[in-house]
Amino acid sequence: ILLGNLSRWTGAAFLCLQLGLIALAFKGREHENDVAIEDISLLNAALLTLGGIVCLIIGGVFLVPNAIAIAEAWHVPQSIIGLSLIAVGTSLPELAATLAAARRRQPDLIVGNIVGSNIANVLIVFGFTAFLAPGPLEMSQVILATQVGVMVTATFAFATLLFLNGRLGRIAGFSFLALYASFIAYSYLYLGV
Repeated sequence: ILLGNLSRWTGAAFLCLQLGLIALAFKGREHENDVAIEDISLLNAALLTLGGIVCLIIGGVFLVPNAIAIAEAWHVPQSIIGLSLIAVGTSLPELAATLAAARRRQPDLIVGNIVGSNIANVLIVFGFTAFLAPGPLEMSQVILATQVGVMVTATFAFATLLFLNGRLGRIAGFSFLALYASFIAYSYLYLGV
């Protein structure tokens, strides 16, 4: 990706990595104790899951063109809208799931959701995009390297705090929000995106 080109081989490799991670997660599940889950029938769970997926697809159909319209109306670069409005909009399902898990005191689900969704965003989104529509990334290498650098830094900080403290407090939460806001401001003011 940092080389500025998405090939079908890259896409296939990313998708295979995601499948491998899912297989590892299932294999690791054999060694864990069962967690208490809500009493719900398999049919209801399947219908609710399908309904959620349909709503996400419909939301995505409306989100992207309207976010572009907002960017053009406000004369804001589309990349800033992508880093803010689109990113937050597509993260709302993860936020809702994380808040629900926090209320139920299920920290493993919280960490799995945060880490898993970020890995899936890279491997599945780039994987399918590269596999179905290979080609060069029409993006400045400086901007791409900055975005990847911030993502790696935030991930490392998250993992370090979790490893050292076993939890994330309010200060860490505010720090991550401040890092995100600073990144958007820096991208807009200094990278010209």
